Amino acid sequence: AVATSSSDIDVRWSDVANETSYELEWATTSSGPWIALATVAANTTSRSHGGLTAGTTYWYRIRAANGSGASAWAASVSATTLGSVPAVPTGLSASAMSSSQIAVSWTDVTGESSYELQSGASSSGPWTTVATPTANSTGFQHSGLSASTAYCYRLRALNANGPSGWTTAQVCATTPTASTQLDLLVNATTPLTVAPNGLADIPVILDFSRALAGTNLASLSYQLSWNPAHFTYVSHTVGTFGNPIVNASNASAGNISLALFAPTGTSTTFTTLRISLRATGTPVAQSTVTVTATAAGNDVGQPVLSLIRTRALSACIGTPAGVRGDADGDNTISIIDAQQIARYAVGLPVLNPQRLASGGDANGDGAIDIIDAQQIARSVVGLPASPNIGQQLPGGCP
Repeated sequence: AVATSSSDIDVRWSDVANETSYELEWATTSSGPWIALATVAANTTSRSHGGLTAGTTYWYRIRAANGSGASAWAASVSATTLGSVPAVPTGLSASAMSSSQIAVSWTDVTGESSYELQSGASSSGPWTTVATPTANSTGFQHSGLSASTAYCYRLRALNANGPSGWTTAQVCATTPTASTQLDLLVNATTPLTVAPNGLADIPVILDFSRALAGTNLASLSYQLSWNPAHFTYVSHTVGTFGNPIVNASNASAGNISLALFAPTGTSTTFTTLRISLRATGTPVAQSTVTVTATAAGNDVGQPVLSLIRTRALSACIGTPAGVRGDADGDNTISIIDAQQIARYAVGLPVLNPQRLASGGDANGDGAIDIIDAQQIARSVVGLPASPNIGQQLPGGCP
């Protein structure tokens, strides 16, 4: 007997002479009780038993029969069905991020050890494996693609027992037409939370990641502006590319300007300026630091201002409100949060007292105690836990 899946076992035997049929029985123990599986015709040497339970042992015995009677039962044999394979992933989606990159995402399943992501030119393939993301992955950035081209995707989950089925609904996305773009960014990420009276160290970055090959920049002028009621200018440092000149004479009113020039252009992302602002606004204040490009050129004197796209920085003066269960302020809920709450409950020091005070009440009962640590631990390992864990807390910065 050989298990072929989590629900099927093939029973096989050697044919004997003079039989007119075989009687095949099965049981869940070696001693029975025995249940008839099938009576099969002469010269047959196998029979499949389906609809079984995953990870379960089944026993089989067989005897041959003819018009004179039946032989003795052969010695029983057993096989154990394979364990369960993962469920088919759900929530598969694909979005074009640029002319050469598509972001693929899905909902994580349980019991998987990896995924297999395939791409094809249409929803019917042909398919080529483009990634094998690890367990608990929920996305993949498919890069190096051609512009103005459709890419379709299908996904399955795998573990030691085998693969799930492929996603039944394949998804497709089309990369846009290639075009060059230079991004002038206030801070690499946005939004930014600044503690009251805290310092915000803000870089202004020129990003070439969306520029076509051969694009370069040799001169740039821009103005940086903020609300002086929210932020006070402290200092600045310039980048290392070119010869930057900064005019900070109007910094008290909330703006400074920069102009730089280099005889040889660059095609590499670089920081043009780093400014330090102090958060003097009243919490919770929402503010914006904006950049306005006024001139730009390449190394042969051609204007490239039309290629520049700017992105402002959204800033909040205050403390992050956080979510229930995030006791250490790292924006994730993990066993570390349970440990921090347990330390707090017995009076030991914790990593982030301010965030624990807001996020430590994981179950929302108004107290921070060992029950909250236990509920987070249950949530982390997939056991039923308080539905309040992960809820966005009111107040503070988002």
